[in-house]
Amino acid sequence: MQPMRFGTTTIDRCLICHGLWFDRHELGRARQHACPRDLARDIDPGNPFDGFAHNAQRSVDCPRCDRAMIRLAFPVQTHIDHEQCPHCGGIYLDAGEYTDLATFNRAERLRLWWRRVRG
Repeated sequence: MQPMRFGTTTIDRCLICHGLWFDRHELGRARQHACPRDLARDIDPGNPFDGFAHNAQRSVDCPRCDRAMIRLAFPVQTHIDHEQCPHCGGIYLDAGEYTDLATFNRAERLRLWWRRVRG
């Protein structure tokens, strides 16, 4: 893993698969910067198709504590799966997933609005 500075947060990027590791609360801090699409691509230069292929991997161990991580989806952007360690709270995003998460598109905004309207 290669440490990368992102605002006031240091995240880690795998030099092989370009996945991103966020220690507990780092993803939230990174998302507060509301980075534009170009900056997200600088942080997350991996091929999203390669990242999507990694979703087929059933068991992923935490790079920090070597325990099995669980697969979850983000509440609003449910098409983005990520792995989270139930022990240390770290989050792993495959290549391309951070860029997707940082670029909340119109269809996702409309779905969120519709959910709120339907209540």
